[in-house]
Amino acid sequence: MATIPTRNNPAARLLNFVGTLRGYAINNKTQKTATALSIVLGIREDDVAGLLERVGKILGVPREIREQVRSIKDVDQNLYLRWLETVEMLLAALNLNASIAMFADRLPQAILDEGQFCADLLSRTYPERVIASDQLRAVRKEVEDLKSTVVQSELDLPLKRYLIEHLRAIVNAIDLYDILGPSEIEATLNRTLGSVLTDLNRAERIKESSVGNRFWEVVLRVSQLVEIGSGLAQIVSRVSNLQLPHH
Repeated sequence: MATIPTRNNPAARLLNFVGTLRGYAINNKTQKTATALSIVLGIREDDVAGLLERVGKILGVPREIREQVRSIKDVDQNLYLRWLETVEMLLAALNLNASIAMFADRLPQAILDEGQFCADLLSRTYPERVIASDQLRAVRKEVEDLKSTVVQSELDLPLKRYLIEHLRAIVNAIDLYDILGPSEIEATLNRTLGSVLTDLNRAERIKESSVGNRFWEVVLRVSQLVEIGSGLAQIVSRVSNLQLPHH
C-alpha cells in the first residue's frame, strides 16, 4: 500500500499517530504505555495530566473523521469507516501503567492500510491547509520566548497568570498540530479572544502592560498561520489596534 496521504485531514493525522505509536511498540514491547506516549507525543512521562489531556484530545479525532465521511454522498461510508472502530477501541483502552505490547499486538498493519483509503478520500474532499514545520517551529519559539518574558516580568499576578495560561495553551495547540491540525490552534485563539472581548478591563490592562503590544503581535502571527477564511486575523487586529501587515 502507498504511504499515508498528505496529512491535511484528520484520518491521515490519526493514522500517522497510531502508526508511529505502533512502530515504537513493536520495537519496545516491554515499555510502559506512558513511556511510549511520552516519546511519541514529545511530553515528559511524569506529566500524567498532560499525557491524559492529549490522549483525551486524540480520542476526539475519530468523531471528526466520522462526521466528515458521513457528509460525503455517493460513497460506501461504512466501508471507509470500518478501520476506525479498531483504532478507536485500542486508543480508548490505553493504560498508562500497562505494557504497550497489547497496542502493537492488536493493531495489524492491514487496519492501517485500510484506513489509508479513508485518508485519501478526505484528502480529496476536505483538504486542510498544511502548515510547514519550520513555520510552526518559528512561531512556537516566539510564543515560548514571550511566555518566559511574562514569567520574569513584574506584571500584577492575575494578569501574569492570564497571559501565561493562554500562551501555554497556544504552545500546546501548536505541539498537537500533527494530530489535531489547525482547528485546535484556531479554537485556542478563539478562546483567548473571547476571554478578552468579554472583559474590557482586562483588554485595557493587557494593552497598557509592558508586554501588551508583543502579546498581540504574537497572537496575530499565530492567527495568520492558521487562518482559513475565518477573519481571525482581522479580529485580532481590531482587538489589539494593530495594523495588519501587507502581503
